Amino acid sequence: VHIAPAPALFISLLASGWLYFPMRQALLLRLTRGESGAEEALSDVLALALVAAPEQRGAEWRELLRARFQPARITPEESSGAARVLDDGLGLLVPAHNGCPGLRLHLRDAGRSLFRRADAELVDTLVKLLAQTLVRRAALDEAAQAERQRIAQDLHDDLGSRLLMMIHRSEQPELATLAREAMADLRTILSAIDGPGSSLADLL
Repeated sequence: VHIAPAPALFISLLASGWLYFPMRQALLLRLTRGESGAEEALSDVLALALVAAPEQRGAEWRELLRARFQPARITPEESSGAARVLDDGLGLLVPAHNGCPGLRLHLRDAGRSLFRRADAELVDTLVKLLAQTLVRRAALDEAAQAERQRIAQDLHDDLGSRLLMMIHRSEQPELATLAREAMADLRTILSAIDGPGSSLADLL
């Protein structure tokens, strides 16, 4: 184009900095998308582990997959084992796990790209993370329940025996009545500690 060496070098540096490198980075990100991402979905997996009802957990898992892969549609399909790519990348089969049903994802990014092996590996990683989180949550719930039972037993043995002693030895009827009411409240508290969980709506 008949440009002197110095201006040509300056223009080429501008083109490299403003056009080539950003375009190359965008292309690399597009080509490598899906090869990782478990870290980004970790918070969603942890939130999913807090869902107690299997039906709600299945719905949340479905939404997690929708947000991650943006498929054109999701249909239920019985499957077990590991996730796998179907029809040369047109579909992704997600196995049933942890109370979540098996699903088939159709057309990644609404048909703009194909599913790859990295996507199946990501799904398997998320499934393992969820399973490990659920195991740890179950252990935590078991430990908390054991601690509640220990506290209830201590209250029953210590405070309960003192209230009974007050009821039988008190010479004032008002004091004995007050101790009986305290004993009734204590039994209510102990039954609530040992009882099953309830929703806020039921308690209200």
